[in-house]
Amino acid sequence: MVTRYDLTALGWLQFEFVCTELLAAHGVAPEAWLGEADTTRWATISAHSAQALARRPVAGPTVACVVWFPRWATTNWDARNRLAEALGGGIEAEPGGSVIVLTNATGNADLCSLASEHLPGEADIVVLGRAELGRLIDDRADLWLRVPAVLGVRGLDDLVGADAGRDSTFDLGAARALAPTFVATGAYQRCCDVVGRHRFAVLSGPPEMGKTAAARMLGLVRLCQGWEVCECTDPDALWRAYRRDGRQMFIADDAFGSTEYRADAAERWALDLDRILQHLDDRHVLVWTSRPAPLHAALRRIHRENGLQRFPRPGEVMVDATDLTDGEKALMLFRHAVAAGLGAGPRRVIRAQAANIVSDPYLTPERIRRLVAGRLAELEGDAPGAEIAESIAFEIGSPTDAMAASLAALDADHRDILVAMLDAPPGPVPERDLAAAVRRHRHELAQPVAALVDRLEDHFLRRVPPTAVTWVHPSWRDLVIEQLGHDPVGRCGFLGRCGVEGALLALSVRGGSAGERHLPLLAGDADWDALLGHAGALVADLGLADRVRILRQVSAAVHDRKRVDDRHAVAELDALAGRLLERILPADLDPAGLVLLQEWYGLAALVQAAPPAPDVARLWIELVPTSGLNLASPSGVAALESWTALIDILRQYDPAALERFGVPAALSGLVGELFAVDARVLAGKVARDEAMALRRVARSLAGVFPDQRTALLVFSTDVFAFSHPPEEDEIEERPRVFTDPPRPTIVSRVLADLAEPSPRRFLRRRRP
Repeated sequence: MVTRYDLTALGWLQFEFVCTELLAAHGVAPEAWLGEADTTRWATISAHSAQALARRPVAGPTVACVVWFPRWATTNWDARNRLAEALGGGIEAEPGGSVIVLTNATGNADLCSLASEHLPGEADIVVLGRAELGRLIDDRADLWLRVPAVLGVRGLDDLVGADAGRDSTFDLGAARALAPTFVATGAYQRCCDVVGRHRFAVLSGPPEMGKTAAARMLGLVRLCQGWEVCECTDPDALWRAYRRDGRQMFIADDAFGSTEYRADAAERWALDLDRILQHLDDRHVLVWTSRPAPLHAALRRIHRENGLQRFPRPGEVMVDATDLTDGEKALMLFRHAVAAGLGAGPRRVIRAQAANIVSDPYLTPERIRRLVAGRLAELEGDAPGAEIAESIAFEIGSPTDAMAASLAALDADHRDILVAMLDAPPGPVPERDLAAAVRRHRHELAQPVAALVDRLEDHFLRRVPPTAVTWVHPSWRDLVIEQLGHDPVGRCGFLGRCGVEGALLALSVRGGSAGERHLPLLAGDADWDALLGHAGALVADLGLADRVRILRQVSAAVHDRKRVDDRHAVAELDALAGRLLERILPADLDPAGLVLLQEWYGLAALVQAAPPAPDVARLWIELVPTSGLNLASPSGVAALESWTALIDILRQYDPAALERFGVPAALSGLVGELFAVDARVLAGKVARDEAMALRRVARSLAGVFPDQRTALLVFSTDVFAFSHPPEEDEIEERPRVFTDPPRPTIVSRVLADLAEPSPRRFLRRRRP
C-alpha cells in the first residue's frame, strides 16, 4: 500500500526541507545543494546515494534536482515553463550521466518526457514523484522528527490507530489538529537537538509563541514512532505514568489543563527536578515549558547538592521560543491558509497584505491561526486596501481570550506590578523606576518588587540586561489598560497618584494596535475629577521636557475630541487645561523654556478656560540683543535665534505684547545695525550650520521689520551662498551605478504558492 502524501500542501520551502533531509539520510550533505526550490535547486550526489534513492542501478555521474510545481501549475504549458526554469538554471548534468528529479507532482512517463526536453539527450532520468517520495519518507521514520510537517499532509490512522494512545495521557486530538498547520521553527529544531543530547529540554518564551505546539508536535512524532507520550500537569502524574521498561516521552506544560497563568506550577516541577533528571535516559525524555527562573533555581540547588555530574547547566537545556523569522511566519500563514481551504479572495488578501502581517509587532503563531480562521476568511481581495489593512491590524492586535484569563487570575500584588508598568516610561524600565512607580500606587507589598517580577517573568514581563524590565508582548500592556479601564475604583486611584507617564496614558488618543483607543482611563466624571485634583501636584514634580509633553498631549486630545464632536470630553479637557496652564510655567522662565511657552500659547488658544497671558517682560529683556552682538560667534547666533523665536511666538499668539516691547518701530534701527555687516565676509567666518541659522533668522525678521526687509533678504541669500561652497571634486558629475532589481522577499516567495491560475497563461499557451 502506498501512503499518499499531499506534498503540495507543504509549500516549496518545506518541500525543500523534506528533500534536503531525505537526501541527507542517504549521504548527501545539506551544504552540497545549490539554489532554492522555487527556482533551481540541485546537487551532485554519489553513485551509492543515487542507487539508494532510485532503488535501481543508475548510470554515470548523477545530479539530484528539486522540481517544485505550485498548486496553480495545472497545464502542460505550466509544466514546460517550470521544468525549463528548474532544469535549465545552471544544472551541470553530463551526457551519459543520470538525473534524479524530486518533485511534488506525479512521477509518470509524461513528466519524464517533458524533463528530457531540458537535459542532455543521453541522460538517464529518474523521476521520484509524490508516491515514490512517500515511500522513501515512510522508510525513514526519523525524518518525521526533523520535518514534522510531513505528518500533517498524510493520513495518520495507520500510525496512531485506536489503540495507539491507550497507555498515553496525550491529547491526540489536539496534536492531530495541529499537524496540518505546524511549522518546524528554529525553536522546535533546537528543542529536538537538546533532547537528543540531554534527554531534557526547557522551552521558554512569551505566551502564544508556539511552546506548547512544539512540545505537542514532538510528542506526536514520538507517538507515531511507537513511543508512549504523557502530558503531565505535575510531577506526581509523571511518576504514576513512569515505566522503566518502556519508551516514554513526558511533556510538562504549565498551561495544560488551564487557560490561566499558574506561577506555582513551575515551582512544583523545580522542586522535584533532581529526582526526575536521574530517571531520564535514551528511553525516557522530558520536555518542559516553563519560565527560566524556576529552572535556574532548581539547577543551582542540584549543582550545590550533587555537583555537576550528569546534571546540565541551564544554558545547555534552555530553548528560547521568542523569535520567529519572516520565513517561518510566512510558512505559518501559508499552511493555515491551505488547511482552512480559503477561497481566491482571502488568498489574494494574504498575498497583498503579507508584508504588513509579517512585520506587525503583535503577530504570534496563535494570532496567525485566529486571523486566518476568522477575519481573513471574511475578506475579499477587491475590498479597499486601507480598509483591509486596518481590519487585519485590529485582529492581530486584539489580545486572545487565554491572555485575558491569565491576567484575570493574578493576585493583587502581581497585578499592581503590571499596573505600575503603565506609570513608567515606555520601553525597558529600570527596576528602580518600576519600584518607584509601585510605591506611588501601593505602599505595601507582600513580597519585594524583584521577587514579584521574578514570578511574572517570561509570561508577562521580561528582563532586559542589566537591570531593566519590559513587556513580553505589547498586548499585555493593552490588556492591563483595558482591565484598569473597567475598574472604576482602580481608575480613580491610579489617576489620583500617577506620574507623568500615567497621565499621558490617560489622555492618549488613537492608542492600541489599530488606533482604536481614546482617553482609556477617563470614562466617568469621577475619573476627570481625580486627574484634575492631582494636576497641581503632578506638574510640581515635572521637568521642562515632561511639562512640554503633557501640554502637547492635552492639545492632541482636544483636537481629537473636537474632531468627533465629543462635547463632554472637550469640556472636561478645557477644565484640565485651565488648571495646567495656571501652574505649568515656572516663575523664572529662561530661554530654554521657549518651547514650553509656545506649547502654553498653543493650548491656551484651543480652550475656553485659559488664564491670562503670561508676563514675558523679564524674558524679553534677557533676550533682546544689543548692537554689539557678534554674529560670527556661535553664542551670538544662538542668542539671536532665541530672540527671534520669542518674536515668532508673540507675533502668532500675543501681538499686543510685541507692540508694548516696541516691535517693529522702536527696534527697527537695532535690527538694521545688527545686520549691517558684509554677509560675504561673515560667511567665511562661520560654520555651515551657523550660516543656515542666520539665514533662517534673517528671513523670519524680514516679515517683522518691513523697513529692513530688503536688506535682511539680501543678507539671508548671501550669508548662505558664500559659506564654505562645495569643492570642485564634490560637484563633478559622478558615473551612474546600475544595480540589479531587488529580489522578491522570502515572504512573497513562500506565499506565491497561494496564487490562482492566471488567464494570461492560457492565452499565451494558445499563441502559435
